[in-house]
Amino acid sequence: MKFGVSLTGMGQQPRGTDMRQSFGKLLSMLGLLETSVLILYTKASTI
Repeated sequence: MKFGVSLTGMGQQPRGTDMRQSFGKLLSMLGLLETSVLILYTKASTI
């Protein structure tokens, strides 16, 4: 229940902002992984 409440009122509750920050970190990590995979894929295709 608390999870849903923090999601709906992200700007009002500090827990929501913390969640959003951790989510941003996760997204950035996924982005880095994706770029590295793309680089590896392009290198493999050129060879």
